[in-house]
Amino acid sequence: MHLGKTGKDIKSWKSFSRDVRGTQECLLGRLDEFPDSVLVTGCQRSGGTMLSHLITNSAGMVNYWSGGDDELDAALLLSGQTPHEPRGRYCFQTTYLNERLSEYFEHPAHYIIWLLRNPHSVVYSMVYNWKPFCPERTFSAVWLC
Repeated sequence: MHLGKTGKDIKSWKSFSRDVRGTQECLLGRLDEFPDSVLVTGCQRSGGTMLSHLITNSAGMVNYWSGGDDELDAALLLSGQTPHEPRGRYCFQTTYLNERLSEYFEHPAHYIIWLLRNPHSVVYSMVYNWKPFCPERTFSAVWLC
């Protein structure tokens, strides 16, 4: 087990929200250590996981995934909670940033793919396909900013 810089073993979005997002630290604090990275972001429930998998599994990209949730793996790596020595080009799914949107502008030397989807389809997918904590995490972060 590795304890991140919070001193806690973070294995879920709930603990990430409590122990990392709840602090004033940058969620993309290590991004500049990964030059020419591709960031897949934008609207939740719009194919971000599928697209980031496609890009990560492409020739010339590094697969850094270590757990069952590769977006959480990215969040832990980019926020400095997981040690990792950069060794090539990466794709990170960063749809979790929400209220920290301004962090993208602090790291301009990367590629951003911003996903959009029909709002009715997004809401339907959230209501019928998400675990209960996911909408709460997303909406409380957005409404509190």
